[in-house]
Amino acid sequence: MKKFVFVSAALIGSLVLGGAAMAAPATYGAKPSATPSANSKKPVTTPKTNGTDANTTTGTTATESTTSKPGASGNSNAGGKTAENNNTNDTKTNGNSGKTPSSTGTKTTGTTKTNGAKPAVDTGVRSNYIVRFAEGTDVDSESTAIASLKTTVSKKFKTVIRGALVRMTEKQKENVAKRANVLSIVPDGDVSTSETQSSPSWGLDRIDQIDMPLDASFSYAETGVGVTAYVVDTGVLTTHSEFTGRTAAGFSAISDGNGTIDCNGHGTHVASTIGGTIYGVAKGVTIAPVRVLGCDGSGTISGVIAGLDWIAANHDSSKAAVVNMSLGGGANSTLDAAVNNLIDRGITVVVAAGNNTADACTASPARVPRAITVAASSATDAFASYSNFGSCVDIIAPGSSITGAWFTSTSATATISGTSMATPHVAGIVARMQTLGAQLPAKISESLAAVSVADTISAVPTGTANAFIYGNPSGVSIPAAAKPLAAISVSATAGSRSATATWVLADNTAGPLTSQTVKLWAGNQLVRTFTVSATETSLQVTKLRTNTSYSFSVVANNAGGFAESARSNAVRPSR
Repeated sequence: MKKFVFVSAALIGSLVLGGAAMAAPATYGAKPSATPSANSKKPVTTPKTNGTDANTTTGTTATESTTSKPGASGNSNAGGKTAENNNTNDTKTNGNSGKTPSSTGTKTTGTTKTNGAKPAVDTGVRSNYIVRFAEGTDVDSESTAIASLKTTVSKKFKTVIRGALVRMTEKQKENVAKRANVLSIVPDGDVSTSETQSSPSWGLDRIDQIDMPLDASFSYAETGVGVTAYVVDTGVLTTHSEFTGRTAAGFSAISDGNGTIDCNGHGTHVASTIGGTIYGVAKGVTIAPVRVLGCDGSGTISGVIAGLDWIAANHDSSKAAVVNMSLGGGANSTLDAAVNNLIDRGITVVVAAGNNTADACTASPARVPRAITVAASSATDAFASYSNFGSCVDIIAPGSSITGAWFTSTSATATISGTSMATPHVAGIVARMQTLGAQLPAKISESLAAVSVADTISAVPTGTANAFIYGNPSGVSIPAAAKPLAAISVSATAGSRSATATWVLADNTAGPLTSQTVKLWAGNQLVRTFTVSATETSLQVTKLRTNTSYSFSVVANNAGGFAESARSNAVRPSR
């Protein structure tokens, strides 16, 4: 199993966490006088793929894309073979224990449907795989069918992707891959944290000014109040004085009895940089812990996807949110799809570039084009020696020797380094921008680029954008595009175990739509969502229950926000 690792640089006096290279998710950080390993990874490119379920949608194409950022070389090889590079060698440091668990992933190949492939040799060894289903597939019934092949289904994903975690042999995997609703099969992997430590934090001081020298102050007008920051990490010590009264219920994919409580430190540190009372960029934001990594800073890709699935299913779409992922692993198209689908829901995702001194385009989720990928800088305005680089990097932020809250007590602090520490600086700025009107991910990315400082960081590797985060402390509003008008005349008609929605597009003079989201309701319960093109006006959903009444609503999305239509009439499918 591969591991997600936090990536960080050097540990001095206290513990520092950062971002890591990915096999499975990992955090990025390091230990006193430890030198992070630099793995030269073969660039991996993921060609854009549209996952369309012909049996589910009619009159439209519901898509999931896993396009690599410009300049990434990808996981599509000549001859149509799809391979994923999950090699990583990440380290994690816990305080002064001196223990440095490391995990080296091996190259794995995602299973796709092929004709005439050689039958797998079944050794009887069972492994965990993430099986992704076509859009619109009934997850419960497909999982039951797969389990009937004598496999073990341990998790189901119904929102951010449709799929399941399945334990099976090579021969069973071959049989599962033949099923009509199966899009892909990739090995589950491990994820972990990366960290480092040093002296007091300078990051807040740096991001509120255009250039050096530091002025020993942090000025800000907006606080991010009303915005939820989902911290996908090791959990958060919500009782810490940095977060008093500003935490929300979260989720844990780790079954160790700790719930969302941090027993590692990385997540608490990251959360305090996003929104801590003293150490935070956005001091009014609400912190929601999404625990996908355990006490040792490691977890699985399926656990990370489960966390993203929970966010997608539980976030109130009428409210602004940012997701921070200070973790990483090897290139993984299923994790990329989950991140993309979360972004499709209007949630900005900020990710660590990684700490392997390697091309960020070889790691997931760093290579996701629409995520904001963050590299790290030092207190001398130099590009951090450990940071990943390349065309998949969007912005640079302070990452070395960052002080923040720690998990050992309600007042503890630690100083650590890594792209894991740079990422929450940007997430905090995103939260503040969201209070100024910019909410959709595309607008946030545009606004970040508009206020970044060019060519101020030294030793930036060739091919990496020299754009440093700027906190916009004056409170000058970032112009926000006008929100769209909702679709009109949404209606539903019933068919044989199916329902079809039709609607009329409003005259959106505020700006072109970027996409639409169709919601399927059973009574007042949201059953499924489908992302369709900006010009689509109909959608058919099949395999519905005949004893249930369904209705639809349509969400119009553009750079300024979103608008949801009224519900359609309710219809009951026939047999």
